[in-house]
Amino acid sequence: MSSKDEPAKMIDHEVVAHVHRDRLLETIKSIGKVVAVSGSLQSIMDVVAEECARLTHADGATIFMVENNRLSAKAAIGILGFSMLEVPMENNSLPSHAVRLRHSVRCADSETDDRTLRRVSSRTGTRSSVSAPFSFGDQQEIAGVLHVAS
Repeated sequence: MSSKDEPAKMIDHEVVAHVHRDRLLETIKSIGKVVAVSGSLQSIMDVVAEECARLTHADGATIFMVENNRLSAKAAIGILGFSMLEVPMENNSLPSHAVRLRHSVRCADSETDDRTLRRVSSRTGTRSSVSAPFSFGDQQEIAGVLHVAS
């Protein structure tokens, strides 16, 4: 069979994104277990933000924690920095949507997606992003959101 006759290999980008998301969530869960032993949540969140941006080839990452019906930025690196210090849960932002829906959400283009804060995207120069909610251990309650953007 010649290479001309072989079926074309197509990459399903949605499947690839889900595999990456699942790997990131497993990493976060593992690090969450380490938190209980090390006691330094801040240093672990800094490492998680940095590693998640590196693993996804993103230009920036922010970790938000759910506090008093708000998302509070606790760690941020790259172009995102601390561009969003606090986000009300009712706000029209991708991290807020991820918490409300209890699963990851993706924005392919911040110029056309109504779930993004365009003023923040414009200021940081981000066009695409993913927000993935997480919890610690066996908790059902969402503890925070990892947000990566490029």
